[in-house]
Amino acid sequence: MYRAKVYGVAGFERQFAVKRFHPELVALPVVAQRLSAAARVYGSLEHPRIARLHEYGVAGGEVFTATELVPGLDVMRLIGGTHGVGDPLPPGAAIIVLAQVARAVGYAHGRGVNHLGLCPTNVIVTPDGDVKITDFGVMAQTLTIRPSHDDRLVQRMPYLAPEQLVGEAPSAATDVFALGALGHELVTGERAFVGLSQLDVEHAILSGHVRDAGLPKPMARVLARCFARSPFERFPDARAMADAIDAALRVAPVVGGRRELAALVKDAVARLDAMNEGQLSGAMSLALPRPPTAATTLRMGSVAGSSRTTDAVTTIRDSGTIRGVPPSAPPVAPRP
Repeated sequence: MYRAKVYGVAGFERQFAVKRFHPELVALPVVAQRLSAAARVYGSLEHPRIARLHEYGVAGGEVFTATELVPGLDVMRLIGGTHGVGDPLPPGAAIIVLAQVARAVGYAHGRGVNHLGLCPTNVIVTPDGDVKITDFGVMAQTLTIRPSHDDRLVQRMPYLAPEQLVGEAPSAATDVFALGALGHELVTGERAFVGLSQLDVEHAILSGHVRDAGLPKPMARVLARCFARSPFERFPDARAMADAIDAALRVAPVVGGRRELAALVKDAVARLDAMNEGQLSGAMSLALPRPPTAATTLRMGSVAGSSRTTDAVTTIRDSGTIRGVPPSAPPVAPRP
């Protein structure tokens, strides 16, 4: 993940989170076509809890996406910055995150769009306690037939549903499984499915055994249903899951809420900032070039084949603002 800045007239600036795809993952034309189609769909989503996709294209021979740069921490860093220092998320704060994610994914499900790649690194929590989701439908296009045999997918394995592991057709219920895994990790600070190898993780997922998260029974039943081996036994979509979360909280409230969540995010950000562990959204903090002396109007690369243009800005691809150097150049160290 990289941070990029676009400059324009009258001091206009806009920052983006840029993600490059491993060349081997997008080498096949069919994968590139699926990515383009997924980006087109992602770009059509408009929801306050979904990070907007602004750009999809090729720079220096590498496929990239550029989304809005969201302040805060992704869930992976949030968990590491709270549980890791003995200050875990209150169950209520964890459920607030899960409920917001479920509502946002439920919006997409209502439009016939599945994420199919939910994991802690594409869920960002802001210092106000709000949530933003990225990578809708994009990461799923890079899955191989047997994910457990692909070392490049090691970080995504614990959040894949059984049907994704055995090559069956995914659905909205596939996202529900990932939401359950995300919720378990938010509450406990530990992954729902672990193993010494990817095959061990696959076996754990297919067995369906998950350690109790210590939640009240109504909420525990919600998570348990998410982990059903058959997608037909889970919630049909994230909207139904979000409704079940709301109902469970009415029956048995849990300690903590949005205020506590916001405070924890701010504290975790301060700790990670002090340790110089990276940019808030999970992107690296990298040197940016000086603003251009005269604004230039350039055509932005199309998002999945669109023909839109943006006036008076230099693009990520053409201005070489990724890391402040041309995209094909070797990495440079972030500023201390």
